[in-house]
Amino acid sequence: MLYFRGQTLSDEDQIRFTARFGELRKLKLASQPHVDHPEIFVVSNIVKDGKHIGSYDAGTLWHTDGAYLANPHAISALRALQVPAQDGRTLGDTNFASVSAAYDALPRSMKERLEGLQAVQSFEQHLAKTGGGGVKKDIYSTVKADPEAIHPLVRVHPVNGRKCLYLTEGYTARIVGLPEDESRDLIAE
Repeated sequence: MLYFRGQTLSDEDQIRFTARFGELRKLKLASQPHVDHPEIFVVSNIVKDGKHIGSYDAGTLWHTDGAYLANPHAISALRALQVPAQDGRTLGDTNFASVSAAYDALPRSMKERLEGLQAVQSFEQHLAKTGGGGVKKDIYSTVKADPEAIHPLVRVHPVNGRKCLYLTEGYTARIVGLPEDESRDLIAE
């Protein structure tokens, strides 16, 4: 997690900066995508004239961006444009959790249980959990082209070798090879 506080970036500045980390994806999942820059995915819980100005499900579920893709996002870059405040106090926030620290905190028996298991990460699961509200029909066709992927439950960082958990409330549909009830219980743990 890196923070660059006090920066004033234009949309073009954000695109130039984030492109230094690799090719940018043009996601088609926002109910109201950025008009001028498909590289920018609008995340907002603001509703104007009955329509979400960004993703319909902002802040509803813990997730890892792009987990349902065969090749998930390497990074996500957020730039706050509007942060609600009242009486000088910030009302909104974005929370992050260390999936490496979560893995490290597991008892040895759970680490052994998870080793070698794989999970189905599914955008359809995400839609089911969020009600799919506000998602346009053309997004369903985009998702159907790449609706889910199977990834290890425990991933290893390619540079530092540190292990981390790779399951989320937002996308993990089931554990491969486990009965449905056992899979659901393990995801909930």
